[in-house]
Amino acid sequence: MRRSGTAFVALVLSFLYIACLAEANVISLGSMLGWLDPKLNSIFGAYGRFNRYGCYCGIGGSGLPVDQIDCCCQLHDACYDSLTDDGTCTRGGTFSHLYQYTKYKEDGRPQIKCKESDDPCAYKLCQCDRKVAVCLSTHESKYNMKYKNYDRNTKCEKKKWMQADFCQIP
Repeated sequence: MRRSGTAFVALVLSFLYIACLAEANVISLGSMLGWLDPKLNSIFGAYGRFNRYGCYCGIGGSGLPVDQIDCCCQLHDACYDSLTDDGTCTRGGTFSHLYQYTKYKEDGRPQIKCKESDDPCAYKLCQCDRKVAVCLSTHESKYNMKYKNYDRNTKCEKKKWMQADFCQIP
């Protein structure tokens, strides 16, 4: 019993460490995904499903996206990068900006609306996370297990931001 408790604590600490490295408000993103796609039902479900998928889902990314799910993650990376490139957010500081959003239903379908904020970085981070959550939930049916734990070192070109013709963002 003691051993499983230690393993659980190690898992939680590892998750928190990875969340910090990802420079994203992963808890809110996971909550958004869980709202839009109840099959994921938690941050852990969303994280486990999409982390290390294809060339872009998870930390970093390069090359050509492998499918539509990977396109969503590439879009998210580009969205975050644009916020630091244009000075809206400071590089490395995106994790410290907490945002708020509202979950609601329209015509029976789950929706998300980011709340306006005095902090432009927080509001735009929310928009980036909302877009990727909508994209991933829209294309979740196209998820392909062969791209989970994808070997990025050998299968993803090192060129940044190659756009695939099949990428269609909702």
